[in-house]
Amino acid sequence: MVGYANDQSSYRTYLHNIDNFQNWFRVGSYNIKDENKVREVDIYYWDSGLRPDGKQVTSWTYPNLFGLYCVWKTDQGKWTHKEIAGSARVGFHQIVSAKDNRLILELRGQFIRFIEADETAEESKAEDKMHSEANKPFKREVIFKDGVPDLISLAEQDGADQPATAPELKLEGNSKPQTEAKVCPR
Repeated sequence: MVGYANDQSSYRTYLHNIDNFQNWFRVGSYNIKDENKVREVDIYYWDSGLRPDGKQVTSWTYPNLFGLYCVWKTDQGKWTHKEIAGSARVGFHQIVSAKDNRLILELRGQFIRFIEADETAEESKAEDKMHSEANKPFKREVIFKDGVPDLISLAEQDGADQPATAPELKLEGNSKPQTEAKVCPR
């Protein structure tokens, strides 16, 4: 944890008091610029359909539910966290860049393709192409605005093109996405 060495005990206590924290996976610690100040932030995510630690998911649902979280210390010296993205059919893919106090993430669609028994070869090829497009990686940047983290598309920042199929992420605080879930056996 970057810079948290003097405060690890209170940091760990704070984390373990967050509901559902035991299901979060840590991406890492990063320095992110907030106007003229650099803030240290830990990035975590939760994915209902994936356990990167290799353990079996006990009840898998489709579509998956996904949350991206930031944990940081406020200017008043208190630990806090925020869900900066919540969505379905999306997952964490990788860190693209973490330099010059900018953090760029790559997320990826998690659409499952169901093959119909009576599907023709042409229909199958068209469905495969749509599935491939929907699951292409897309980039987002974690920024700070007035001391609070946010997730934006790079197009908002510098006009970079984003794929038309990039899923819209719900950027509303600590709410979970509302969606119908279908239970699928593993």
